[in-house]
Amino acid sequence: MLLAYALAAERAARPEYDENSFGSAVFQVAYQLDPGRGTSRVVFGPGADESQWPETTVGDVARRLSNVPLPEVTALDLRSALVAAVDAARYWQDPEGEDILVATTAVRQSLRRVAGHIARSAHAQWWGTGVARDDQWAVVWDSEGETTVQPSVEERLRAWHARVVEHEARAERDRPTDPTSNWSGEWWSPPLTHLSASSRTLADGNPAGLWFVEDSMGWERAFTRRVHVPPGIEVCEIDGADAWADLCRRFPLEVTAEKRHDWYRTTGRDGRWVIPDWQAVASEYGGSASHRRRLSGRGGNRDRCRRRHRERHRRMGAGRNLLAHRHSRPRGQLGRLGPRRSGVDPRTAHAVEDRQNRRGVACEPSRASQTRACQRSTSHISTSSGRVVINDAHVVSRSTYRW
Repeated sequence: MLLAYALAAERAARPEYDENSFGSAVFQVAYQLDPGRGTSRVVFGPGADESQWPETTVGDVARRLSNVPLPEVTALDLRSALVAAVDAARYWQDPEGEDILVATTAVRQSLRRVAGHIARSAHAQWWGTGVARDDQWAVVWDSEGETTVQPSVEERLRAWHARVVEHEARAERDRPTDPTSNWSGEWWSPPLTHLSASSRTLADGNPAGLWFVEDSMGWERAFTRRVHVPPGIEVCEIDGADAWADLCRRFPLEVTAEKRHDWYRTTGRDGRWVIPDWQAVASEYGGSASHRRRLSGRGGNRDRCRRRHRERHRRMGAGRNLLAHRHSRPRGQLGRLGPRRSGVDPRTAHAVEDRQNRRGVACEPSRASQTRACQRSTSHISTSSGRVVINDAHVVSRSTYRW
């Protein structure tokens, strides 16, 4: 996200192409570092001959980044940068060149200036706040279909648990233990196909789930509904890596065989993997909320889920409906939208990435969107112990353009 913000800042200050720019250095070095260089990621067109490129190093990227002027932060700037970061997530294969570049010591040090600039902005303060109980919106993309009658949450979680156990047993039986083997499976952690999720609205009044979408299938229309959360619902807030790890320790569900190959490609780690057993989590909590407390990415209160709301209140439904609220993952899913916008000035070269191994998602540049409400309706979903009122429904059309 910090890299996307810095690139946008330079484009605003220097819209004309310059081979000595920060953006040009990022393009060249990220391409050189990319594991798919020359295969899944290639350059073509005028200026594509790498032998004619100026010699550019990671140090050059860091130096040029330190000279990029940072404008006053706006809500639009942050939203665009976060959209780009969410758009580029790929949790089932090797990190791409940009990921490797920002992980280098020199570039990380230079990005601290960008992080501090953003952290001081009032527009970033909501990132570290708790779940917005009174401002939750569910988003259903039109191609996903919309159902008003579903099994109870308890039944859906039971089905999810059985599915995970079955897939793990099958993977343990059929797949090799070599993490470098060419195998793949379900790489996500939450029960994303079994439970609904929600997100708060942004400064423009639109639900965050309309913008921050990972692993999109190219949706252009969505139904959004306001979700009223009954008071007393106990929410486990995941505010960092420590809190997530603690949740996994308390409610472990073994997924080593199923996730081994995908997560090895993503992290380089070969070992045991567990995810939270969401069926067990629902026995204690009415929802889970994920957010970041600080830009540094470290920390997180591992005891937050244990301390909050110790007094038991009335629960909603036998299975405790999970309200999944994520600031950076508004659908409550580990996923991705598609390829990060990559390329260089059309007078030089373009980058194209082969996305056939990314669930068949076509290669398109990232897109910013405009939204508008088209109609309203009111509906209700009943549970075994009460009613969740879902109203103020909108049919939203996303008018898109490339940026």
